[in-house]
Amino acid sequence: MPRLLWFGWLALVAPCLGCGTPWLMVRQPNPVMVPVGDPELVWNTLVDVVDDHFQIDREERVRVVDNMLVNGHITTRPEPSSTLLEFWRGDTTTFYDKLESTFQSYRRQAEIEVTPVEGGFRVQMLVFKELEDVPKPLYATAGAGTLRHDTSQRHVKMAIGQQPTVTGWIRQGRDPGLEQKMLNQLLIRLGVRSSWMIRGPLPYAEN
Repeated sequence: MPRLLWFGWLALVAPCLGCGTPWLMVRQPNPVMVPVGDPELVWNTLVDVVDDHFQIDREERVRVVDNMLVNGHITTRPEPSSTLLEFWRGDTTTFYDKLESTFQSYRRQAEIEVTPVEGGFRVQMLVFKELEDVPKPLYATAGAGTLRHDTSQRHVKMAIGQQPTVTGWIRQGRDPGLEQKMLNQLLIRLGVRSSWMIRGPLPYAEN
């Protein structure tokens, strides 16, 4: 029986400890220098990496204007963060992130800037995390259908309608774990670094 419990716990935790775990990744500067001169190769690879985690909302490719390369920009749609039950999704890179998103409504959104520089491109990866802002807990029934008797004897039926709309999202800062994961995926797919190079631990401080 203890062995069965051990395997059950391992099956639950193992998907959360994949290659996206911060302490398994090489620490990359952000923005990172990509020493590849082909803009089409860099851009298509970057789009492929971003598409693994987000839906792209707006895309402005690196292009030539007046014989000069101009910056490229990608903005994604906000995506609900994956929970412990969605182990196949990799937008939450640590067990704590998945646990947090299981009990709270979080979403993530990415903004990527590609700047042509001498010898390649500089890629800045920004991933923002937001917490849902609701007036009260979902499905809370306290006071939703209560009739007031303090000012009048006339009883007015108050229909319990649809849940109130979301008033907004509270920005919780950046997600350096997912930023590092996507930067490493970009460099690996471009052949700049090999996939077996791992190093830990990964600090969360950003430059």
